[in-house]
Amino acid sequence: MADQGRMGMVSKLNTVFGKRILSLCFFSSFLLHLLFLITPEAACEPYHKITIDGNLGDWSAGEKIVNDSGDGNVMDKIDGLYVTWDADNLYIGVNYKIDGYGMMLYLDTDYGSSAGFDDLTKIDTWDKDAKFSAAGFKPDFMYGSWDGDGGNFYKITSSVTASWISAACATDFSADVPGTEIAIGWDSLFPSGFTAGTRLAVFASLCDGSSLAIDGVPSNISAALPEVDTCTVVSCDTDSNGVPDRLSSSNFSISSVRMPKIFSPNSDGMNDNLDIIVSLSKSAVVYIKAYSIEGKKVWQGTSRLSEAGELTMTWNGRDFSNSMLKNGIYIMNIRAANSSGEEVYENKAVAIVK
Repeated sequence: MADQGRMGMVSKLNTVFGKRILSLCFFSSFLLHLLFLITPEAACEPYHKITIDGNLGDWSAGEKIVNDSGDGNVMDKIDGLYVTWDADNLYIGVNYKIDGYGMMLYLDTDYGSSAGFDDLTKIDTWDKDAKFSAAGFKPDFMYGSWDGDGGNFYKITSSVTASWISAACATDFSADVPGTEIAIGWDSLFPSGFTAGTRLAVFASLCDGSSLAIDGVPSNISAALPEVDTCTVVSCDTDSNGVPDRLSSSNFSISSVRMPKIFSPNSDGMNDNLDIIVSLSKSAVVYIKAYSIEGKKVWQGTSRLSEAGELTMTWNGRDFSNSMLKNGIYIMNIRAANSSGEEVYENKAVAIVK
């Protein structure tokens, strides 16, 4: 009877361990399958940040979406309109200079949709008698500045009301390339998340005490200010993958990122750490973050300055509290920033299997 009991216990243990091993095999197979299917750009990080100081000298030529005249004469006129972005912010620059006037900017974050407002002639703040007749252009946000002050950014909540929202704004008429710069967080523009296929539309105008006047960009087609019959449209997500498109303007790049697809941080001395080998085309500061598959940041490494070539950084599979993370897929976001302010990134998926 004792032998039968022992045999029964052994049989149960074999069954339990067999099921656990089988489950682990299935889990590992599932993770490997996902690793080869997952998009390499599941999270996006910045390419190019603009310093918000009112000096438009740090914008590239490709970021000038409207060149009003190009003659360099900016007194009481708008000479250019700039738009760029990174993973965190939308940046807008207006090259102009005024004395005794104001500047207004209108932004439509879902160009072509029915959302937004085309008649702001009774709005309770910065009422400049503006009406918009360009097809598809219904502003959702606006900015106003008077005689060179920093100005404020607003969400248009109805045809008669607007609410201030946080945005970095600066104006400097003494700069080499004078004007206004604005940085607005994508999360302020899209509280429910960045919309796949986003197209923005922008219009900027000078104004006097009562209405849009003097000069606007792009120039009206046939209407006279304060009516606006035009706008400039910018596509921010041409591949409709739900993140702002990557931008590039130089040969600065992350040439490659090499790392295992699976590691086992279980403190057994075998494959406990993930070594991430980053190859850079130029000297840069390298940052590494880890995200869960749901998009939650779970770890961030210490930044490292590296010359052109290879740099190895290590993650031990633990979170901010130094607790071991559970089995699953994680996205390693590798970002490099050079001394010119350019930023590039790569994303790699890795599975923790213990």
